[in-house]
Amino acid sequence: MEHSGSDSTRPWPPAVATSTITADYWLNWRVFLCAFWVLSAVAIASFVIYRYDRATDNEEDGQEDGDKESLKKHFSVDDSWKPSLEKIHPACPLVFRVFAFCALSTMLIINLVVQGAEMLYFYTQWTFALVAIYFGIGSFLSCYGWGKLGCKSPRGARLDLENATCTDPSDVEHEKETGPKVRFCARCFQIIFAVSGGAVVLTDCVFWLVIVPFLAEKDYRLDFFMGSMHSINSIFLMGDVALNSMECPWFHISYFYLWTAVYVIFQWAIHASFPIWWPYPFLDLSSPYAPLWYLAVAGMHFPCFGAFHLLIKAKHHLLARWFPPSSQSRGH
Repeated sequence: MEHSGSDSTRPWPPAVATSTITADYWLNWRVFLCAFWVLSAVAIASFVIYRYDRATDNEEDGQEDGDKESLKKHFSVDDSWKPSLEKIHPACPLVFRVFAFCALSTMLIINLVVQGAEMLYFYTQWTFALVAIYFGIGSFLSCYGWGKLGCKSPRGARLDLENATCTDPSDVEHEKETGPKVRFCARCFQIIFAVSGGAVVLTDCVFWLVIVPFLAEKDYRLDFFMGSMHSINSIFLMGDVALNSMECPWFHISYFYLWTAVYVIFQWAIHASFPIWWPYPFLDLSSPYAPLWYLAVAGMHFPCFGAFHLLIKAKHHLLARWFPPSSQSRGH
């Protein structure tokens, strides 16, 4: 972010207004209330994950219960690599994910060289790195899926592009051998998918609708690199949404809350150790409005994740309606 020149006295990064390494800064009602908000969100999110998401984890153990029967439809290893339509070759999402991973990784490396470790200070960079990890894991799973269909079978398996099945009987044994590892990657992939979706909506909305207008009034201007960092991740993620067949269950908002809580606790730990400026003014605990800011940001998670969740639901519904023979969406 660059200064436009008419007010050269304004420093960037901003100066530290209040020391954050004193006991008075932390031992007060504002901090206790904000900590209560954050820890409450962590506790509720953890309970929701235990109550709902463990149903899909029990599938490998052969457990059959009501929760699993009602929720296992939200997770399938094949969803991590299957295209949204049967007519789309599995190589298409593979190529797209590899390209996205390379592009995002290159931007991260450039940003790391330019900004150094300071890039880890911002929630936006955390989200950007998470999206890059998403495409890295997705590239691996797409390679696995393409091989599962027979494209890489050492015994001359044939790929049935119309029915997306492999005729090689050794596939069953191969999946049993690699199942746990691939299943773990697919579970992480689905979780990162949900967290990235909510976080990208949150960061881009806050950046373009709140921070940019505010900084424009303060005589700051954006450079091309900063603007692209808040755009390209959402563009790539939306492209993958169009290509993949994954679900986004509502209870995965719990992981989104945990992701943000980890970032907030990280900021608290840094500021308790060093007198450093806050990356976002609403995180500053010295403000008498800090509890309201924290509560407001927590509340923003619902519409941000909800928008992403509804986007996935709408995509599955429309594909099943417009391309019923080709749609690979489950439960629609």
